[in-house]
Amino acid sequence: MTVYQWPTGVNKKIYGLKQVYQDNTIRTESDSGIVLAYAKGTWTPRRYEASLHMTKEEFETFDSWYRNTLRGTAGVFAFPDLSCTGGTAYYRFAGVPELSATVYYKDVSLTFEEVPA
Repeated sequence: MTVYQWPTGVNKKIYGLKQVYQDNTIRTESDSGIVLAYAKGTWTPRRYEASLHMTKEEFETFDSWYRNTLRGTAGVFAFPDLSCTGGTAYYRFAGVPELSATVYYKDVSLTFEEVPA
């Protein structure tokens, strides 16, 4: 697995961090009405929603990195651990970043999904 670095020149000062747990269960119901449930994988990834305030120049760097290096939501990247335990963790974008822009600044809403190391 290739892990890309966060683009140089783009800040990492996220705000409005929200942690969302993902469902890691597959459920099947038999004809008798019994519901069986089991885990999809060996761990339950967390999803984080946050925003990032960027200058126009930072956004241009981010846009190029997102489109050309990560190739959209496919790439895995290193970012400061969002679970507040310190260190670095691996993430991929779980959705397409959403842009809210003014003349000088861009606010980008991001959804990160944990990726096992």
